[in-house]
Amino acid sequence: MERLGGFKAVADQLGITRNAVQRWTYDAPRGHNNRVPQKHWATLVEKSGGKVALSELMTDEVAQIVAVATAKPKRRKAA
Repeated sequence: MERLGGFKAVADQLGITRNAVQRWTYDAPRGHNNRVPQKHWATLVEKSGGKVALSELMTDEVAQIVAVATAKPKRRKAA
């Protein structure tokens, strides 16, 4: 959040309350275990001006799925 200007700046960019952004840092079930909800990823990456990468917002499990899904297929050697 600091790289994006803090809770209030992020809230203003997303059109939500500062309290909603702070809740992301709370443990479940009240919060999001320090994770940004997926519906905000694209906006935050776009508005960060390169300060935040999409991979930083993903859980390790999601990043792994994306890596596999977007990997280039291996070429087979001609026999």
